[in-house]
Amino acid sequence: MEKQTERRIRNHRINLWLPLLLVLAWPAVGQAQFTFITNNGAITITGYTGTDTVVTIPSKTNGLPITSIGDYAFGGCTSLTNATIPDSVTNIGTYAFGRCSSLISIKVDTNNPSYSSVSGALFNKSQTVIIAYPEGLSGSYTVPNGVTSIGDFAFAQCTSLTNVTIPNSVTSIGEYAFFYCTSLTSMTIPSSVTNIGDLAFDGCSSLASVTIPDSVSSIGDSAFSNCTA
Repeated sequence: MEKQTERRIRNHRINLWLPLLLVLAWPAVGQAQFTFITNNGAITITGYTGTDTVVTIPSKTNGLPITSIGDYAFGGCTSLTNATIPDSVTNIGTYAFGRCSSLISIKVDTNNPSYSSVSGALFNKSQTVIIAYPEGLSGSYTVPNGVTSIGDFAFAQCTSLTNVTIPNSVTSIGEYAFFYCTSLTSMTIPSSVTNIGDLAFDGCSSLASVTIPDSVSSIGDSAFSNCTA
């Protein structure tokens, strides 16, 4: 299932940029290595090949601004613990930090116009959408009040997360939102939620109890697939 998910992410990568794929050593960030493409004078990071545990993405390189982080760009970087995103990045692709099992913090520059971070988790600027929760964190988590959407893959593969409290402000739970949260034992979905996306809880093998309110009018394909408990 994990391999299928990775393939799906890779298939989502946008290939409309110029076919320039480079690997550079970036001295300013401890020789961290990225693969990237350029388009109209801007850079999109497509991958990370370094082994640093702490990575700070610069706002520009070679005189060009870094404006995007591609789908699954840091995917599978199991040694990565901390990532810092500059104010120049205005687009972050799907599951950009997927399968980063040691990741405990995603930090966004406070001047970033599109994204923000709270307690290590990645949000949109207005903090109405939670985009990514670090997979290396364990225990319980309360989604901040005011969040209206739990994004696609937001908690995917957070295998040490035992409980998530969702506030009444949330109206939708995205695709793969809690994919393979194998330590999650129960879930109470508030009455504000109307939609649960495809494979939202797929692989939650310890999930023994789920409460779904009458407000939910749509439950996606295989939303609770492989919930063997």
